[in-house]
Amino acid sequence: MRKLLIAVLGLAAVFLLLAACGGGGASGPSGFTPLLTTGGDQNNSPPVEGDDTLEAVDVEPPQVAKSAGEIGGVVADYVGTPIPDLEVYLDSTGNVVSSTDDSGEFLASGVASGNHSLVIGVEGIEVASFDVSYDDALPLNMALSPSGARTVSEYSDYGTLVGAVTDTEGTPLEGVKVLAFNNDRFFLLARTNADGEYEFARIPAGDYRLIGFKRGYRTYVGEVAIHAGETTRHDFVMRGYDVGRVIGTVRDEEGTPLPRTHVFLLYRDREDDDRNPPAFHTMTGPEGHYAFNDVPAGGADMLAFKPGYGPEDAEVAVPPIGFIVQDFVLHGYPPPPPPPPAYAILTGLVHSGPVDPIGGALVELIRGDLYFSTESNDEGFYRFDELPIGEYVFEVSAEGYEAIRGELRLLPGHNIRNFFLPPEPPLFGFIEGTVFWGESEESVPGALVELWVPGAPGDMHKIRETETNQHGRFGFPEVPPGWGVIKAFKEDAGGDIEYFLEPGDAIEVTVRIFPGHEWNGKIIGRTRIVDPENPDRYINIPCVEVVLFYGPPDEGNPPMRVTHSNENGIYVFEGLPPTEDEMQYVLVAHKFMEGMMWEGVEDTPLGEDQVVELHITLHPQGPPPEFGSVHGVVWRMIEDGEEHVPGALVLLFHGEPGGNNPPVREGHSNEDGWYGFPELPPSGDMPYVVVAKKDYGEVQWEGAKPFHLGPGEEMEVHVQIFPPGPPPGRSTIGGRIFRQNPENPAGPPLCVPGATVELYRGDPDENEPIRTAESNEQGLYHFFDLPPSGDVPYVVVAHKWIQEVYYYGLEDTYLGDNEFKELHVWIWPNEY
Repeated sequence: MRKLLIAVLGLAAVFLLLAACGGGGASGPSGFTPLLTTGGDQNNSPPVEGDDTLEAVDVEPPQVAKSAGEIGGVVADYVGTPIPDLEVYLDSTGNVVSSTDDSGEFLASGVASGNHSLVIGVEGIEVASFDVSYDDALPLNMALSPSGARTVSEYSDYGTLVGAVTDTEGTPLEGVKVLAFNNDRFFLLARTNADGEYEFARIPAGDYRLIGFKRGYRTYVGEVAIHAGETTRHDFVMRGYDVGRVIGTVRDEEGTPLPRTHVFLLYRDREDDDRNPPAFHTMTGPEGHYAFNDVPAGGADMLAFKPGYGPEDAEVAVPPIGFIVQDFVLHGYPPPPPPPPAYAILTGLVHSGPVDPIGGALVELIRGDLYFSTESNDEGFYRFDELPIGEYVFEVSAEGYEAIRGELRLLPGHNIRNFFLPPEPPLFGFIEGTVFWGESEESVPGALVELWVPGAPGDMHKIRETETNQHGRFGFPEVPPGWGVIKAFKEDAGGDIEYFLEPGDAIEVTVRIFPGHEWNGKIIGRTRIVDPENPDRYINIPCVEVVLFYGPPDEGNPPMRVTHSNENGIYVFEGLPPTEDEMQYVLVAHKFMEGMMWEGVEDTPLGEDQVVELHITLHPQGPPPEFGSVHGVVWRMIEDGEEHVPGALVLLFHGEPGGNNPPVREGHSNEDGWYGFPELPPSGDMPYVVVAKKDYGEVQWEGAKPFHLGPGEEMEVHVQIFPPGPPPGRSTIGGRIFRQNPENPAGPPLCVPGATVELYRGDPDENEPIRTAESNEQGLYHFFDLPPSGDVPYVVVAHKWIQEVYYYGLEDTYLGDNEFKELHVWIWPNEY
């Protein structure tokens, strides 16, 4: 067995034997000092001569120990500040039994009766130990804090300790916990501020060890001497390392979640020094879930333990980015006898997400000439008894879901296999039509046309909008089948018509608009989380509290309204006034799930009588998943150059678009031609593809652009649309327009916004420009989707009038196939 697990596994085995022991009572640790009721932060000073207002008083520690055989409590420093992320050991730094959480609380289960020492430390470095006399028949709650430091006679000389903490690049580190302690078991905690600085305003004179610790960085250990009446400075550097996450669920053999289960994450030796590797501990929540966030990447051992169950261990490799899932199944202690070796039991869940079981699913097993089948119950659970062991082909199907097929191997005893069925994509149809003025046959160009479909019972939400062309025509491709409403607006006139669309059908509708339509501002959307088994999909979450603010939420800006999402995750705020200037509505959603608070925030402007669809994705507290984003411009070439395309349908696919691969996101370009898809998971080996479409007359222009997206990456992907026919090449020239700073010629150059930028093939004196653009506010310009230059170079010419002086400059370059060329152009006064 791996060395690092021996101590903990041995301790867990002792826990199991002792959990049933009886006894007479419990007593507190000898020599520990209770916390001050005043508590306080690091600015609180120790008592001074003649000050009798800070007498030590007893306080009740938190009730973390709730059942017999448990020791729990809180670790706090001299001034009562709770200390998180400390390791708690039993009798020696070889037996980690818990760790303190953000409130400084810890819990150890099934400790044997007798005399023990509880050791607190970091990576095996002992900060202090406390003697405990304990009887495991009753739970024991205690507060562990420095002893012998509460009276004025103990310490009379004080100094000050300050310092700064940086990483190896010299960047200040905020939130580093700095722990100073001496051989008298006196310890104090400080945290670094935004500038990486910490301060112990009054600290008794003497020799101290100093520990700096923060998730994602190697723990720092140093020594410092404090002299009475002097300020001592101690700066230090912390080396960072890659961090990842480990999440999972602990269940019993029946699939029931096990709350209050200890889970340990124990690392192997990482450095050749006298410290133990890091050791982390947590406990499962009400649904059996646990999570280790921002823990070091690398190899580690895990142990799941709960009194009354046999422990389970696993080896994991924590990734440097992202997370891994490690679930545990604990068997009652002692474990039940296995079934006869000649047969196997197979159970599991058929589902389309963590909260979406599928009832009535057909589960089929095929092995040669043998055939077995069953159906899942209303909770999605299925079961096969007395199956011959060996290899099987399985098929799982349910109405409204895509069927899956694969192979599995059944071993003697109880086998568990869950099946995920993705919902069948609807067979889309097509809607087109014309908008007319009233009862006349006069069509309405430039009318806003909206497509609305049912959401929850009694609710409708908009999924698409477009504008009529010069003939009053509009079209909506890829519309889900079923019932819906098409609404049309122009100036103060409006109208709507209901429709019913069969799967795969195409229908023609006529919308007549009349004056006097009333506008109402509305924000509507869904509260959801990312499906942990399929990051391209979302799971709608009901009963989420959604709070609406006008402007940033703070103490001086109370919420306007509060609502809850319904059983389908839909929320709505109606009758909203438009936002003004640069103000926005801010929506905050939160719900307590899986032992932690999940939150999400979105903001949006709102025009007069505008309806905004705004989905809110919730994440557990702590660092959000490594989402990325993509945004860009939809544009096309016209006779006079190029133009941005507003109101284009923009679809995002994960992989090659096709009938068996529907889009994962959908939107429209805004009035400036820009589109955006936030909160995208990494693309992995299969690229994303952005597809843009828009009708011009009777012709649909279309374009596509593939790209790969890394974790946390923000990409700018511009999509050119073309009429039917082959598109040109896909190379790009881009850069900045610079000029010399007249006030500091030797200093950094100035970026030139608003410069006219022209693209030529060959000599500008002999040719007309093939493209024209304007540099943006940062001086940037781009020419996208260019064919290779061949033997004739491209020439970029930039010019602008600046304070009645004409500036001009040019650069040339050759361009290969599918190449991006960064080409900066300096412009100079005309006399140059």
